[in-house]
Amino acid sequence: MTLSIATPDDFKRIHGLLIANVRHSKYNGFFQEDNLGEAVKTYLDPDTLQQRIALILQDDEGKDIGLAIFELIYVSYTDLSFARIVALYIDPEHQGKGYMDEIYEAFEYWGKRAGAKYYSVGVSKDGADITNRGYKQYEVMYLKEVN
Repeated sequence: MTLSIATPDDFKRIHGLLIANVRHSKYNGFFQEDNLGEAVKTYLDPDTLQQRIALILQDDEGKDIGLAIFELIYVSYTDLSFARIVALYIDPEHQGKGYMDEIYEAFEYWGKRAGAKYYSVGVSKDGADITNRGYKQYEVMYLKEVN
């Protein structure tokens, strides 16, 4: 398995993986896929790797099987900064093979180098628990669709 930093040349690969992420999530239908393209471009700029980054996950044969997108968020009225996982996707065929350990290691390594004081991870998968990785539940978010 390899994790590599995505560049502008990887736009189609990242865009396709992000669409797969949405389609396999509980947010399927929540986002308009046409709008995801512009958002992806902001994570592929090599000049902003300290603020945001996209990684491509490949299996041992070089096939794209996932992505991880991270960003640094500053709380404007404090000196706090959070490294946050924006999107995380592993193809369902490859889940449960230990790739998450390497993704979390890459996330925390990048977050520390980017200057984050905290790591923030949102979990949308039912029953997911990452306390074994040193995280604690800090808040619960609720979502209501507005028509």
